[in-house]
Amino acid sequence: MRRALLAIVAGLAFAAGVDVGAGGGREPGATGPPVPPQVRTAVERFFDGYVRDDGRVVRRDQGGDTVSEGQAYALLLAVAVGDEERFARVWRWTRDHLQRSDGTLAWRWEPPARRSGADGRRDAAGGSGAAGGSGAADGSGAAGRSGAAGGSGVAGESGAAGRSGAAGGSSAAAAQRDRELPGPAADADLDAARALALAARRFDEPAYGRAARAIGRAVLTRQTARAVGTRVLVAGPWARRDVVVNPSYFSPRAYSALFALDGDRRWKALRDSSARIARRVLDGPAGLPPDWAKVLPWGVVPVAAPATAAAAGADSAAAVPSYGYDAVRLPVRYAEACTPDQRALAARPWPALHAHAVATGGAVPAVQGLDATPRAAGSHPAALVGAAAAARAAGDVGAGDRLLDRADAVAAREPTYYGAAWAALGRVMLATRLLGRCAGSG
Repeated sequence: MRRALLAIVAGLAFAAGVDVGAGGGREPGATGPPVPPQVRTAVERFFDGYVRDDGRVVRRDQGGDTVSEGQAYALLLAVAVGDEERFARVWRWTRDHLQRSDGTLAWRWEPPARRSGADGRRDAAGGSGAAGGSGAADGSGAAGRSGAAGGSGVAGESGAAGRSGAAGGSSAAAAQRDRELPGPAADADLDAARALALAARRFDEPAYGRAARAIGRAVLTRQTARAVGTRVLVAGPWARRDVVVNPSYFSPRAYSALFALDGDRRWKALRDSSARIARRVLDGPAGLPPDWAKVLPWGVVPVAAPATAAAAGADSAAAVPSYGYDAVRLPVRYAEACTPDQRALAARPWPALHAHAVATGGAVPAVQGLDATPRAAGSHPAALVGAAAAARAAGDVGAGDRLLDRADAVAAREPTYYGAAWAALGRVMLATRLLGRCAGSG
């Protein structure tokens, strides 16, 4: 009864913004809706190239480390295609190796043999670490393969201290583990929680719902700040004091899914403040959002990569505010959203991105100035998917489909962890309802 009442409240409060599939009870069919062949191909390319049998996602082209973002991407893709066994393995590895006692996920992990040489440079911004670097800190990338937790077992409870095999059974052990792990990144935590919320229903596994709620509570507690009279999603705990945001972390669908689980109205506040900030950063002459921004009493100001991120290896393109490997995700987040106003935000970059695509025969620079001046040669699947999202949101579905096809082709021809992830996520988020329908949609 309580779950039903929460679902009703969620529907009334979020109107068309609530995801169907966030509550309890198995969806029709054993594994969810049918998966189109192009989606299956893109997802399997990512799984085959970067996801180990034990559930660890390895950035093979970036030194062999693991980031929470990659684990979250694998969770989203596994639940999207109904791969229950793989989802269980990925979540088990994530829980056992990345989850802190407060529920958040450490942004980066290296195999034990490499940790003596690992940097201790930050408890800071996770971000994309895309091929070529992004404004978000991409760690130094240690080589080596994990010998960590194999097996497929369904991941019991969420990461309260002592529950995972890695954390040990005492509060002292949990505290020591927390000291050893780097801090979280809000985008990965939101994506993981969203995937868990959907998996709870799709796979009829209540433990996933509990895990989603635990991560969600930790995001609200540790990765938000009060600014300009409201609650704002910041990039991570390190960003709370100066209210540093990465607009590509904003996820209307994740906010809706988590609100449907727990009814916490802070998700509504985040939905509204994120849209306002997104609107501000899209107001430039080219309509391109920055990788990073600060929320100040008098407005939202694009900034270069934070020093904590730049120190950890971000490329030179991030030395000034840029539309780069992080920012390309903002159109995707809003193109998959559930209201016309949200989708209109995703459409704003399309004129500038369309001009590049027309001039180059379909290429879109991976890094651009906020005036649309290219700052990196060549294209990248993530940039192409971002352009596809903007095109579809603007009503140019044909151009969006062509850009998704091009992203697939580049991901196959020039394999990278980040490119393969976003080629697959682009297909899932923009061209299917595999991650849940919006309330009221057919």
